[in-house]
Amino acid sequence: RFWMVLGGLFLVGSFISGAYPAFVLSSFNITEVIKGKVEKVGGGFSLRKVLVVFQFASSLILIAGTFAIYRQVLFMRNQDKGLTMEQMLIVNGPSVLEWKGAKQRLISFKNELKEIPGIINVATSGAIPGGGYNWGTGMRKDGTAAEESKNGSVVWVDPDFVPTYDITVIAGRSFNPAIVSDMESVLVNEAALTSFGLGSPEEALNERIILGNDTVAIVGVLKNYHWNSLKTEHTPWLLKADSISRRSFSLHLSSNNMPETIKQVEAKYKEAFPGNPFDYYFLDDFFNKQYKDDQQFASIFSLFAILAILIACLGLWGLASFTTTQKLKEIGIRKVLGASVSSIMSLLSWQFFKLVLIASVLAIPLTWYGIDSWLDNFAFRIGIQWDMFVVPVVVLSVLAIGTVSLQIYRGANINPAKTLRSE
Repeated sequence: RFWMVLGGLFLVGSFISGAYPAFVLSSFNITEVIKGKVEKVGGGFSLRKVLVVFQFASSLILIAGTFAIYRQVLFMRNQDKGLTMEQMLIVNGPSVLEWKGAKQRLISFKNELKEIPGIINVATSGAIPGGGYNWGTGMRKDGTAAEESKNGSVVWVDPDFVPTYDITVIAGRSFNPAIVSDMESVLVNEAALTSFGLGSPEEALNERIILGNDTVAIVGVLKNYHWNSLKTEHTPWLLKADSISRRSFSLHLSSNNMPETIKQVEAKYKEAFPGNPFDYYFLDDFFNKQYKDDQQFASIFSLFAILAILIACLGLWGLASFTTTQKLKEIGIRKVLGASVSSIMSLLSWQFFKLVLIASVLAIPLTWYGIDSWLDNFAFRIGIQWDMFVVPVVVLSVLAIGTVSLQIYRGANINPAKTLRSE
């Protein structure tokens, strides 16, 4: 919201500062201008310079801000999540399923999926990354007071979940379907160790966690993984063993002929669960929907930047036209004394280039502060790089020189006899 308000102020200010020089310039009589009879109003001219500096400072802020937003979004999308998301197909479980024999039908369907050549592994769970959790409740280490409970999230998963998602086990082991007691066990992440005071990963093994009215043993510790957006810190996550789940099937596909693999999955799904719609999607696309608002914000911000640049160039064009017109007599005298067109252009262009440099000096600290404040909203963020500021300065400098050069070139090529006629 801060950036949107700031961008709006910049656009309004840029429009005013762009319109002002054009309005003043249009009020002059061209004949009097050519004869050099227009009085120079120092205060007005200084104000025009201030407004042009404001225009380019606002443009630099918006360009650098756009760079930062896009880079942060790309960083969140491409950062290693600690679990496999690429080529992970999610198939929603059946919404209509007779209770009698339901568990066996789910297990049979899962086993049939494993036989498809294009599927590497299959797991079921009560929730998927980016899709919430099954149980959010207060939990604590066994033996501690109820007042020491901390909030945590629980997801029911089958024994194939950890290997299917390739989550790193740093201590202990994953669930073993051959061990009956594992159905009353959990896997915890590193954040849970700190939150519940479980000590090191090795010390946490075989400790017990109280979940509501249940007490479960820890059989393994997992490396922290991003179940939710990278906007949030790692929080305690517990994976609770379940033999099978009807909520979601996670299918890790090979890269060979995925469309054909999906057709085979659909055929088996309709055979196993007639009357249920076959709904599927890829996990990485689903997970990245969490950044939809940030991507829209980046698009809007880039639009503000483009508009600000256009308005800044129009304002500079008006100022260059005004300045060149006022300096026609000076240009004529310099040409009579032997000055070349290129030397005159260099002399006058430098006056405008200085405005871009002043705008950069003023805008960079403010931009740095704004970007850093915005990035503080993300638990996992990019660093501020020097090219976020150098590139906008270079771009604006090139645009500024290109904008004023044509006006100055026209003025420098006017016959001195015309500009000095009244002298």
